Amino acid sequence: MEQYRLPPSTDVRAEHYARDLLELLDEWGLSQNTQTAAHLLHHLASPTLDTDAIRQKFGERPLELLLRAKNILYPPKSKSATERSIHAEHLRRCYYLAYIDHEALLFILAMRLVSLGDIDHLSADERMVWAKQNLSHYLPVFELLGLHNYAQALRDISLRLTNKALYQQLEGQIETYYQTYHHLFLQFQQRVMTSSSIPDVRIKPQELSPADLYTFHHDKDTPPNTPKLPNHLMVDMLLDHEADCYALLGILHQQFTPIKPVTDYLANPRLNGYRALISTLQVSDKALVTVHIRTHEAEKVNTHGILEAKRIGKPIKNVWWDNPHHSIAHKPSDKEPIGVFAPDGRWIYPIQQGFTVLDFAFRIHSELGAYARHFWINGKPAVHHHMIRHTDLIEVDFDRHTPHINTTWLESAYS
Repeated sequence: MEQYRLPPSTDVRAEHYARDLLELLDEWGLSQNTQTAAHLLHHLASPTLDTDAIRQKFGERPLELLLRAKNILYPPKSKSATERSIHAEHLRRCYYLAYIDHEALLFILAMRLVSLGDIDHLSADERMVWAKQNLSHYLPVFELLGLHNYAQALRDISLRLTNKALYQQLEGQIETYYQTYHHLFLQFQQRVMTSSSIPDVRIKPQELSPADLYTFHHDKDTPPNTPKLPNHLMVDMLLDHEADCYALLGILHQQFTPIKPVTDYLANPRLNGYRALISTLQVSDKALVTVHIRTHEAEKVNTHGILEAKRIGKPIKNVWWDNPHHSIAHKPSDKEPIGVFAPDGRWIYPIQQGFTVLDFAFRIHSELGAYARHFWINGKPAVHHHMIRHTDLIEVDFDRHTPHINTTWLESAYS
């Protein structure tokens, strides 16, 4: 699949592109060096980049940003590369860059977002390529950085371009969903507001969009999931203080019957900074409500991810950007442990050298390891005894119904 390219440097489109990019970089609070690099983007398409001249005139950091952008946007071509391996290599490079230089990755993602303004100038085929790249190449990266609002916008636009009929069908289903549960929401809201002594609780139906219901798979042999709406009401509840979130949860559990264990992402945030208390309640004989309780501050991080986290300057437990990852850029010796990337961008370290993809399957999920069916390393099929290397991107397909492991497989495992 051909990469979307920047508009020609002599085109009026390029002026608009540069202007929009500079505005977004400024909005994100990135350094002046990214602004300088934005003015130099026309150099990227050149087969020979005059690094010495750029370094001498603009400094080391703008040049570094350009080179890192070129590495992602203009990778070496291979005739033997498949769509899956191209996808995996792109993600591997982006994940690597996220951990060693997240500003450079944000610079590249800003370029991707601004390219949306170029859509009207693309042919139908070019739009399709742009949309499919968003779904396969870029959305996992936006999610890793916690940029939910931008990820959602790209998902919706891309789904509308690739399957307009499905997009419109899902829009209609979402509208029906809100109408179906509107009365239940008003009842639930009233009961909470009259029974809770906690001030300033904001209660709203959880926002759904067509692409939220749809999962794209880059593998042609794996069809997209069947879009499915929630089968009960989903509600967001926002408060000013974290202590109030737990107090409200206690009130809800007194008034309604919790039917599932609470998921506490407030105390243990996700890798990308997402924080909320999640509980499913039985509010009547036939009605369930799942609540997502969080503070307004947590909501900002849930929406804007690393950008908001860096702005407020407070460390967040579990997030990758607050933890040192010197092990990634370090080239290990023969006896030192290695690390690899999971498909969602998690850095898994340390791993003993000599580990196979089967060892990795047990490492990420000990109970599911025996159900490992297929393996891929950097998008290429791998046999169960293939040894993994430092900074590989490893994918494992599990079949939860049938164990695939056998004695031969176990004998070839390291662990």
